[in-house]
Amino acid sequence: MAKSESNKAIANLMEWIWREPHWATRFDAVQQVHTASILAVSGLSYAGLLNVLGQHAAGVLYGAVFEDLATQRFNDVGLPHNIVDDYLKRRGWRDSVPSRRYMATLRDARMSVFEVSAVMPGKWVEVRDLVRGGDPVRVVEHLGSQSLVRWDRLGARVVDYLGEKIFTGVLLPFANEQSDALLRQIEAKISETLADKGLQRSSASEPEARVAIDDTLATLPHTFTACWLSRYITDHEAAAVVNAEGDPLVFTETRFALRNGSAEQVVARLDALPDWHRLDDEPPAWEWLGTPDLPGEPQNSGATGYHLQMIDPNIGKYQLATVRLEKTALKLSTNSAARMKRATALLEGALGEQIGAGLTSMTPLREALMQVGERQSIEDRDGDGDGDEIPPEVAASIANQFFDRHYRGWLDSALPVLDGLTPRQAVATESGRDAVVALLKSVENMTARQRQQSGQPLYDFGWLWQELGLAARRQ
Repeated sequence: MAKSESNKAIANLMEWIWREPHWATRFDAVQQVHTASILAVSGLSYAGLLNVLGQHAAGVLYGAVFEDLATQRFNDVGLPHNIVDDYLKRRGWRDSVPSRRYMATLRDARMSVFEVSAVMPGKWVEVRDLVRGGDPVRVVEHLGSQSLVRWDRLGARVVDYLGEKIFTGVLLPFANEQSDALLRQIEAKISETLADKGLQRSSASEPEARVAIDDTLATLPHTFTACWLSRYITDHEAAAVVNAEGDPLVFTETRFALRNGSAEQVVARLDALPDWHRLDDEPPAWEWLGTPDLPGEPQNSGATGYHLQMIDPNIGKYQLATVRLEKTALKLSTNSAARMKRATALLEGALGEQIGAGLTSMTPLREALMQVGERQSIEDRDGDGDGDEIPPEVAASIANQFFDRHYRGWLDSALPVLDGLTPRQAVATESGRDAVVALLKSVENMTARQRQQSGQPLYDFGWLWQELGLAARRQ
């Protein structure tokens, strides 16, 4: 019932935004604040950002903006200050009591950074508030708990609603390094607010300090969104791979039909063509060697990413294209559309009426890699193995034994991240214990994420924390 009523409340508030022009205008303004920094840094347009995000992540962005709008109080003269108050006053009579209660709860909720300490997939997740402190709390969450693992960090709002703790809806996953930077920003803002009120951070449990901290968090939702967007774009926008000219890598194949009886003429002319060198005799094949088309600077010198350069080691020149003579056609292959056009012009000029017009197909790098992966999957599936599979419980036992041996040795291994100390040595000091806890969280989180994605059972790191005397800090 709780989720049903909260969904109704959200739907009604969203409808209210687009029904009332001043709320639609404010929504757009809040959205601009949430995306301004990432658009400036990435150079993307708003439409370009949505294209990178895709439908699901764009929905998360929309939700983050909506929740921020629901919690904001504006000071415009003559206009309502808060959308929830405005809706409840003018239209709230239509909603059920639980729905109205959810709207009021959302209005007063504050975003914070949470760390996952335990998960029951499909049921609940326990999280600790890294800004306001306190013990972990159990949050009823059916969908989100299926993708979260221990020590994940996320931006969210946790509220009490109908006797349960729930997330208000938007969950923004952070990498640990990003969340550390975000926490430092938040702490700086909180310290500034508390200092203005003559309060200390150590007094965070006092009512006045708690209010000041919440007031500070109320001003920072856009910072949470910027942090999440930065990670998302880094993870999902693949770096461009370009050739020596700076052109995006695209595999092209152009097929020229041969005129009847022209094969010998084509071979002779290609053998005589400057910078075209014979690769094979059966079937005949040539490579075009030369220098990239670089008039002063690379055509796309502003392009970022990896440069793929194919150079003939015997001659020291770039391989710009290859040509292979088949029974009825001449096949040209290049790694960019620009090179395809240059090579086509050369071949048409040299071979004239011996060949017909070229028919070109292009395959972007990402699609080519996917095709390779699909072929490999088919080969793996249809391979010549004996077909015997290790039972899941045996595979899990073998994996656990491997991890046990690995981490037994790890306990007594000198680690650069611990300044050359072993984990056992490092826990002798308070600062060392802090460093080992951070390292254990990172290792456990990464392993849990990998095993979750591969469908393997999770490995229990509890004994490792116990061995180091840190079990109490795993809660």
